[in-house]
Formats: sequence, C-alpha cells, structure tokens
Amino acid sequence: SGSQPSGTYTFPSTLSGAPQVPNTGNSLATFELGAVSSANFTTLLSNYLPHWFMNQFYGQDDWRIRHDLTLSLGLRYSLETPANTQWGLKSTFDPTVIDPVSGLMGGITHPKGALYGTNYHNFTPRIGMAWNFKPKMVFRGSFGMFTQDLLPTLAQDEYSAQATVALPSGNPYPAFYLSQGPGPVAYNITSNGTAEFVGTNYSGRSTSFFDSHLKNPYSMTWSGGFQWEFHPSYLAEVTYQGSAAVHLTGSLNINTMPWSVYSSTSPTLLAAAAANSQAYVPYAQFGSISETTNPGHSTYHAMIARMEHRFGSGFSTNFMFTWSKNMAGGAGSGYQYYNWALTKALAGSDQKLQFVSQLNYNLPFGYGRRFANKNKIMNQVIGGWTFLTIQSIRSGLPVSFSSSGSPYKYLSGEGGLN
Repeated sequence: SGSQPSGTYTFPSTLSGAPQVPNTGNSLATFELGAVSSANFTTLLSNYLPHWFMNQFYGQDDWRIRHDLTLSLGLRYSLETPANTQWGLKSTFDPTVIDPVSGLMGGITHPKGALYGTNYHNFTPRIGMAWNFKPKMVFRGSFGMFTQDLLPTLAQDEYSAQATVALPSGNPYPAFYLSQGPGPVAYNITSNGTAEFVGTNYSGRSTSFFDSHLKNPYSMTWSGGFQWEFHPSYLAEVTYQGSAAVHLTGSLNINTMPWSVYSSTSPTLLAAAAANSQAYVPYAQFGSISETTNPGHSTYHAMIARMEHRFGSGFSTNFMFTWSKNMAGGAGSGYQYYNWALTKALAGSDQKLQFVSQLNYNLPFGYGRRFANKNKIMNQVIGGWTFLTIQSIRSGLPVSFSSSGSPYKYLSGEGGLN
C-alpha cells in the first residue's frame, strides 16, 4: 500500500446530526464544521516483491476408432508453488498468539515460510467425441476441466506504519477539529522493522490470513448435441451446454458477531450491538479479519438451438436461440456468514433468453468471384470483402434492490432490502 503521511480524514454525517438519531446529519456539513471522527496516517516500511513458480504440461491425441466415430483426448497438468516475497516479508493473522498491542488472544505474525500448501493434484482431462451415426446426422459431445491460477496478493500488515487518531468505538464525539489539528503523530516501529498499530479504536485495524488448505479453483464444462443437414443448404443443431466453477477464491470476514446476537430477540442486546458492534466480535482488537479461502461456486445450464441456411452466391444466414440459467454464490457476511447457501442466487450476468441472427454476404469481387477476378490490383483493392450484420435480442439482467436513509438501526452486515 502507498504512504499517506499527511493522513486521510473522515467526516461522517453523524457528527452534524442529532446524537444517536440515524440520517439526521450531512457529511458536507461535518466537513464545514471541521469535525473529524478519525484520521489515519501511514508510511511505507518495505516494498512488496512477490514471487512464485508455475509449471504446466499438456498432451492431446485424436483417435479415429472407426470411419464414423472420432475421439479427442487431452490432459493438462499444472503446478503452482505458494506465493511468497523475495525476503519473506509478509504477514498473517494467527489466533493462537497474544496480540502485543492489546494483550488479547489473536495477533499478527510474520512467518518466512509458505502460508498455504502446494496442490499437486491439478490434473485436468479434456474429452471430445464426434459420432456420425446416420448419414447427414452427427452427435457431438465434450467434457473438459480447467484450473485457475491463484496468484494471490500477500498481506504486509505492519510493514506499513500506521497511526490512527480516533476516539474509542461507540464514542459519538469528534476526535478533533481541523482548527486544532490531530496533535503529534507517532509510529510504533519495532526492532524487526515492523510497525505495530497505534490507536484506541480497533475497528479500523484490519488484517488477513490464508486458508492453509487453499486450492486452485477449477471449472468443468460439458456439452452434447445433434447436427442434422436435412437439406443440402440447411443445417439444424440442438445442443445442451453446462458448466460449474468449483472452489472459487474469495474472502470472508471471520471477525463477525456471533449468531446469538443476530438471532436474539432482546431489544437491549440488539440496540447495544447496533451502537457498538466492535464490543461483540470475537477479536475486539481488530476490525475485519479477512480469510482468503475457496467459498465460491457457480453453475450454468443452457439449451442452444441453431439454424443455418446457405443460399449460394456467397449469401448465408444463421439464427441462434439460447435459453439459459446462471447462478453463483460465495461467502456470506453478517447473518449470512452462518449460512452461505443464502448467497446462492442468479448471477449478475444471467440472461435467460437470447436470440441472435446473422447475415453473411461475400461481395462478388476478386479472385474466385464473379467480378474483378482477373486483375491483381483490383483484387487487392476490392477483392475478398465480406458484409456481415448481427442482430441480438436479449432478456434483461437481474435487478438488485437496496435501501438507504432508513430511520431504523441495523446490525453489521444487515441493511433493509439487501
């Protein structure tokens, strides 16, 4: 991360509104008052110099079993070593050590070795088949697996010295006014070249770690369909296509309030948690603690129908209709942290229906065509041109709703219609 020794300042609307009453202030008004809720100062102590190795091997062969049946077989193997930095300068959260800043269990460490293991099992096969089982009719099917490189960015917490000027969490008053300034800013740099957190409001202190069993994400695709040339100039095709993405990488905040708070019916507890959620998280000395793991999964299923007509004289049309469904899910936040299945829904890119028409016309100029087929210069200028037009009609993308300006209070991770 970059250095910001002059600091970044926060002017929340709450400091210009009625105390403890949501949505009664304005951030611009807070700025004009010069009321700062927190200021964060950073300076870089080390450059980020990552390195890792990737190796891949691929082999493929086509096997014609008989005159009307062909198989295509392939296998890819990939090996990616865990990411590290040139001098091993990185950080990770460890729940088993004592935090020197707060004295509480759970702190930041700086190991030199790998943060997750090497996956030696990334074998991904590819299979294709073409079967001409009847004259002018072909069945085509395929299956393939594909791995995704991890290439993660390692954390360097405490290699960027940070100082925060803020009042303790839950205090509704300004930390300082611009006219007064934040006062002396001191960085707590230790003998090993790292800098410990400085401040009393731990909600702005974040850290992260990697799942020790982090895997390479992979996807599977499969298809099967029939082609039928029912007339010398007509071709019809119906195909089913499916795919699934497994172990998609993502991050989740493990420093989430316990389920007993989210499921509580006590107005007193809920009001206290909404006013100061920091006091109820498992590691009160940190704000967010992000774990990089494999929470994601997505699926896609589609029926595709296509009709092609070749008129002759270089003119042809192609019509294709797709009926599909695309769903995706991942790690949940707030109350969804305890049930990731609640995140599985239509993907943002889902388009249920799609119709595409294509018109293709090879202009009759140049070698092998009707006009200007003997002159080399004319062939270079006007020969070989093709006119192509594509029209597409698609159903709309999914719509998401959210709310703002509500007079009600919500727990962390909740918020009206979200």
